[in-house]
Amino acid sequence: MVVLGIILLTYLLLPNNNLSSDSYGYATGIKSGADLFSPHHLLYNWLYHYLSLPVKALFPGVDILKLCTLFNTFFAIIALYVLSKILELLRVATVQRYLWILFAGFSFGIWRFSLENESYILSMCCSLAGSYYLLQYAVANKRIRYVFLSGFFSMLAVLFHQIHMFWWLGLFAGILWHYRSFRLSFSYACTALLVPLVYILVFVTTQEETLSIRSFWTYILYDYYHGNASQTFAAKQYIMFVGVAIVRTFLQVYPYMLILLKQHWLYFVPLLAVLGWFVLLIRTWVKRKKLVYRQQFPGEQSWLMNTHGFVLCLQLGFAFYSNGNAEFMIMTPVLLAICIAPKWKIAGPAFGGLVGTMWLWNLVYAAFPMYHYNLINQKEKVNYMKQHPDARFISFTNLIENQNEYLGGDNTRFYTDDKLTPQLLASWVDSGYNIITDMPDDHKILSRGSFAEKNLKEEIWKQYYLEKVHTTHTLYGDLHLYKVYSQPVP
Repeated sequence: MVVLGIILLTYLLLPNNNLSSDSYGYATGIKSGADLFSPHHLLYNWLYHYLSLPVKALFPGVDILKLCTLFNTFFAIIALYVLSKILELLRVATVQRYLWILFAGFSFGIWRFSLENESYILSMCCSLAGSYYLLQYAVANKRIRYVFLSGFFSMLAVLFHQIHMFWWLGLFAGILWHYRSFRLSFSYACTALLVPLVYILVFVTTQEETLSIRSFWTYILYDYYHGNASQTFAAKQYIMFVGVAIVRTFLQVYPYMLILLKQHWLYFVPLLAVLGWFVLLIRTWVKRKKLVYRQQFPGEQSWLMNTHGFVLCLQLGFAFYSNGNAEFMIMTPVLLAICIAPKWKIAGPAFGGLVGTMWLWNLVYAAFPMYHYNLINQKEKVNYMKQHPDARFISFTNLIENQNEYLGGDNTRFYTDDKLTPQLLASWVDSGYNIITDMPDDHKILSRGSFAEKNLKEEIWKQYYLEKVHTTHTLYGDLHLYKVYSQPVP
């Protein structure tokens, strides 16, 4: 399909050179084979480790991190292909179907994670396969095996990321509500055994604890018990982050965009494109009096749209509960396509203009900067620490720690803010340890993390003399490493 080829080519031409902390963390386990099971994305590392083995055999020097991002790119294309087949089953017209595929593929959330080494794309691909098989049963072929396959793939998605439990539950609710059949409900529900069976197998083979209900439950929800799945913010910040996350599901919005606009007039082109799209929208409405047209659709199939609408509500509800976590909203564009496209036709010029504007916006403000500029790449800081083996490094996030570990460094000298206290820092400084930190420059990079509560606040660092020992040039400006001395200045 030409549309999928366009999306694939766009992804491949601008790879992400500013990968996330999790991308490096996962890649370390995949590369070494020593950390293949993490509770909240249980089989992701395991699958990519074994997928990488034949590639490593053919190309021993392959960069596993880049290879894993390629795996995600191709799984994203598979997911969009499955979405296309779903819309085809629902009798969505060809042009509208292609526009919805482009809409999903060029949405920032899907584009972003198609170029990362994280588990959101693979799990979404499996959930879409679950929806596809449910539609196969409901629309095309009443073979009960399709209901089983729907449950199987939806539950397989949970093994790649737990957030997709809500997709499985949503489809199950739709089956119960529409069919009221024990046979169908059981065929779907029995697949739920897959998750506890696999988790138990992993637990007994990797954990030293004795298997019990409490230890098993704690293991499954490890990230939530240990606070790794969310951060705590004030009410105003929560509202802001939820709003921004909803927008960022479709369009990149980030502080560095202001820096780009100051650099060159060409960075204003996407803003002009938005203005042009609004003009096109108005002209289309004046000419046609409508932008959206209701289409003929079999009433007996409406439950399928309602079911996926319920899935969307569940997914977004949990994302809002998790402080507006944008990663948990990544499936929103594909679910919107399933919910809207069969019943509503969007005027071609308006929809095509929207897709083109989204593509240009995310290309200029997301894909190109992440490819061309140094935004969060920490290799220079990692190299500095390698040259100073006696130093202890303190940072707010574990990005440098994960990047250092992936590059083969020793992580025993790396500490994150949540593991330290002002008293411990003071004792280290008084003991004469070589303390290096980048935290005083955190305010230069506005992100969710910069709003979170810190143990080592700005006023703590003002108690010490901070000597600049290294400078990294980034799009945000110069970011420094500081050596920490007690006052007065030596």
